[in-house]
Parts: sequence; structure tokens; C-alpha cells
Amino acid sequence: MMQVLSVRLSWAKLMSKKNKKSALRTIHAERDSVCMGDDCNAPNAEEIPYNPDECLYEFLVNRVAKYVPAITKSVWVILNYANKEVGYITFDKNCEVTCTIATKRDIYVYELGGSIFCRKYNYKEIEDKHLKYKSLLK
Repeated sequence: MMQVLSVRLSWAKLMSKKNKKSALRTIHAERDSVCMGDDCNAPNAEEIPYNPDECLYEFLVNRVAKYVPAITKSVWVILNYANKEVGYITFDKNCEVTCTIATKRDIYVYELGGSIFCRKYNYKEIEDKHLKYKSLLK
């Protein structure tokens, strides 16, 4: 009886350590406005929660893609605190999301430096100025 109790205590300690370790953190996010009505809420800032061990790709798919408006024929370019491109988000005509990482490896979210900015380029801007994003559109 005493051994079973000690196993339960150990399991409880393990779970409490695990829960402390996986406590959500937040990253400050801002994005471009997409229409005049959206400008009323400018600068469209939000604190997005993430797990400490969450990788960039997972973060883009599960969290940032829900933060940015689903606009077809556009590319959302995700910039880190140093204004470097770290990822891209696109939506197809069925609003299915595609995320692409711009870094050499799938980094952890905490490596982004505490903030991100989501810049939107529509198909016209891509055709005229930003051809490097054209391959992201389907």
C-alpha cells in the first residue's frame, strides 16, 4: 500500500513539473490591414499564445493562420523582430491553408524574438514587384 502511494506521488510530481514546463507563452503579433473597415482596429495587434517547445511550422499552421484573414490570391509574409522573413502563409479558393518556412531549419517560436509582423501581398503586387512570391500562389 505504501509503495503504490509513493508511485502516485511521483506521478503527480512528474505531471506538475510537465505542466509547469509546458505553460503557454505569448508572442506579440501585428498584421497589415486588409480593408478600410479593418483600419478601425489598426494596428491589428494581438498576443498569440504558444507552447515553449512549439516549432515555427506548427505555430504558423495552428496559430498564425487563424490570426491573419483568409484571403485567396495573396501571400502573408511573416517577419520576425529583426524584419527577416521566417515564413509564408497562403490560402486556396477553399480557404485551405499552406504554410512554408523561410528559415534553413524549423526553428522554435521563442527564437523569433518576442514579436512578429504579418505583411500581405496581393496577386497584383506580386506580379508587379514581388515575383519571388509567385511560386507560393497556386
